[in-house]
Amino acid sequence: MRVALDPEIKLPGPLTPVPAALAGQELRLLVQTPNLLVLIAPEAGGAPLLVPIG
Repeated sequence: MRVALDPEIKLPGPLTPVPAALAGQELRLLVQTPNLLVLIAPEAGGAPLLVPIG
């Protein structure tokens, strides 16, 4: 899964860690809804990363 974040958009406080969490990681898409991506690491035991869409 590749996620591209628009650098022109200022992220709200709770989302500021998302770019660092995405950088350099290999993630897989677990669930996609119209408003949310749920990404997981291929190895077991990692916490899912929730990425809002919009």
